[in-house]
Amino acid sequence: MTTFEKQQAYFKKGLTKDPDFRILQLQLLRKVVLDHEEDIMDAMAVDLNRPAFESYVSGVALILQEIDNAIRSIPKWVKPIKVHTDKVHFPADSFYVHEPKGTVLVMAPWNYPVHLVLLPLVGAMAAGNTVIIRPSEQTAHVASLVETMLNNNFKEEYVHVVRGDRAVASDLMTLPFDHIFFTGSKEGGKAVLRAAAENLTPVTLELGGKSPCIVDKTANLEIAAKRIVWGKFQNAGQLCLAPDYLLVHESVKDQLIVYMTEWMQKFYGKDLEDDHYGTIISKKHVMRLANYIESANVIYGGRYDRESLLVEPTLIDHVEWTDPVMQDEIFGPVLPILTYETFQDIITLLQDKDKPLAFYLFSEDKGHQELILGSLSFGGGCINDVLSHMSNHHLPFGGVGSSGMGRYHGWFSFETFSHAKSWMKRGTKIDLHLKYPPYTKGKLNMVKKIFE
Repeated sequence: MTTFEKQQAYFKKGLTKDPDFRILQLQLLRKVVLDHEEDIMDAMAVDLNRPAFESYVSGVALILQEIDNAIRSIPKWVKPIKVHTDKVHFPADSFYVHEPKGTVLVMAPWNYPVHLVLLPLVGAMAAGNTVIIRPSEQTAHVASLVETMLNNNFKEEYVHVVRGDRAVASDLMTLPFDHIFFTGSKEGGKAVLRAAAENLTPVTLELGGKSPCIVDKTANLEIAAKRIVWGKFQNAGQLCLAPDYLLVHESVKDQLIVYMTEWMQKFYGKDLEDDHYGTIISKKHVMRLANYIESANVIYGGRYDRESLLVEPTLIDHVEWTDPVMQDEIFGPVLPILTYETFQDIITLLQDKDKPLAFYLFSEDKGHQELILGSLSFGGGCINDVLSHMSNHHLPFGGVGSSGMGRYHGWFSFETFSHAKSWMKRGTKIDLHLKYPPYTKGKLNMVKKIFE
C-alpha cells in the first residue's frame, strides 16, 4: 500500500476529525520545531547562507505563532455556524460546518524551504486532514531536516515527507488528492493546475510576479529607503514578496537613491561575504541575474561571483519598460528604478500589467493611498512598509490572477483546507402544501407574494 493509500484509509477512520486530536498533533509539531530550532537555522545557513536572525524571525517565529493561533482557535473554528433561514422554509434552522477535505499535498519551494512547508502544514492539520509534503530538493540540507523532523514524529498515514526530483513531483500530482497547495513559479503553477484538472482537485497556488513599489513626493524618504532596502535584499532578494522594481516621482529620485545607498552600506557593508547577507541558490541563477546587471546602468553594487554564489545588492537606473530586467520577476538582489510624472499615469500603466502578489506604496497622501487601493488589483500589500502584511496571521495571504489563487494564514488556512458543508434541519409538525403539486394559479400568486 502506498503512502497516499495509507493516508486515505487513515482519514476514513475519522480520527483526524476530532478537535482534541488536532490540538494534540499541533502541540507535538510545536515541540518538534522547538527541538530543532538550531538545526533549522544551521540548515538554512548551509543551503542559502541565510543569517540566523532572518531564519528565526521569518521562519521559526512565524511558524510558532501560526501553531499557537491554531491551537487556541480550533475549538471555535470547528463549531457549526448558524445562519438565517428564509421564511419560505419555515419551520427550519440552517447551519454550516467546516469539515476536512481529506488527503492533501503540500509542495514547497527552495527560497523559504521550512516556512513554506510548515505554515500550510499547520492549516492542513488544524482543518483535520492527512498530509503528504514534497520539499524542494534544491535545498537538500533543509529537505533532509524536514524529512527527519516530520517522519520521525508523525505516523506515515497522517503526515509524511516524500523527497525526490521533478519526476517524483509529477507522479504525486497525478494522484487524486483532495487539495493541492503549491508555492513556486508561474510555470510551475500552470503545471500543477493542468495535473489537478485531471482529477478535479482544488488547488491553492502561491506564485509571484513583479511587485511594484511606489514612492511619491510626499513620502518620508529616509524611512522609505530603509524599509525598501530591508525588504528587497532579505534572502538575497529571493523572496516572492520583495519589491521587484521602484516607481519614484522624478522630483525625489536622487534623494531617495542617496538614502538607499547609505542604508545598503550600513546594513551590508562593502564586502560581498558579509555575514548578514545570503547567497543565490545556484550558478544558473547567478548568471541569470548577471545578465540583468551586465545590460543595465548600475549605480550601486553590481559585483557577482559565480563560484561563491554571491550577487551584490544592486541598484540600476535609467530603466525602460522594454529592458530585460522588466520582463520577468527578478527574484534576486537587483532593484530597477523607474520614474513617473503624475500619479494617474501610474494607475493607467499598472492597470494593464499582470496582477502582482504584492504592492507597496510610500506616501503621506491619503488620496494616493485610496486611489491605489480602489483602482488596482493585487494579492496584498503595505502602505509605508514592505513585507509586513505577510506576518499578520489575521490577514489573508495569497495572489490574484497570474500571481496565484487561494489564500492562507490563520483562519484563512483552516478555511482553505476545509469544505464548508451546509445543512438545513426542518421541522415536521408543520408542512405547508404550497410547494407540492398540483400547481394551481392561486399557489403561484401566493408564492410570488412571498418572494416579493
